[in-house]
Amino acid sequence: MTTVVNQQPPTTLVAVLLALFSAIITVLSFPNFSFSFLAWFSLIPLLYALSKPHKPAFAFLLGELFGIGYFYGTCYWITYSMINYGELPVVVAHLVTLILVAIVSLFPAVFALLTNHIVKKQGVEALVCAPIVWAGVEYLRLHISGVGWNALGYSQSFSPSLIWPAKYGGVFLISALVILISAAITLAICKRTRLTISISITSILVCLSVFFIGRLSIKEISLPKDSINVVVAQAVAPVGVPQVYKG
Repeated sequence: MTTVVNQQPPTTLVAVLLALFSAIITVLSFPNFSFSFLAWFSLIPLLYALSKPHKPAFAFLLGELFGIGYFYGTCYWITYSMINYGELPVVVAHLVTLILVAIVSLFPAVFALLTNHIVKKQGVEALVCAPIVWAGVEYLRLHISGVGWNALGYSQSFSPSLIWPAKYGGVFLISALVILISAAITLAICKRTRLTISISITSILVCLSVFFIGRLSIKEISLPKDSINVVVAQAVAPVGVPQVYKG
């Protein structure tokens, strides 16, 4: 039995709202909110929007809007630094930050463009390529712009059971695993056939396997009896005041 969800693209407004909703969920998975589990589902709205046929320019725009919301919400420290240390007016600081994140958001925009193009050419099953495309774009973002801020995999930094594969593929592999869940669920929503359900279940099992392998491989480290406690104190030096070391 085959069940296919309506393939007509959502209205422009709905697609934009889906992209922004994805951005909000992604922001919540990072500090200061730190609901890291949300990252595994955060791209479902965006991927659902991209699973429908869109003009390339609009798919690119959806990725750009997602990126602006994503980076503006997770790079709040840029504005804080400019206001408190650079003494920029609040409005100017936010405007500069917005320009910066708009530039960095070109990379999620490329992801959206490529993903939508692949799905249009190969069918909705090609959503399983989204993790590879995302990881590749994140890699390019780091090496082209030098900006590796808030790669999606960093949202799992405090979950040792989930990030151990980073020793093989860095944060990019973790990002790919995170998006794999979103892609699997989105695929199951868009088209319910034996093939798509099998792909979705397999994808989820891969991520669960990563978790359980991580749980089993992490061993509690016991301190030797002759260990000592060490405390490190860092002085708070005023920013902008020349510091002279006298040894």
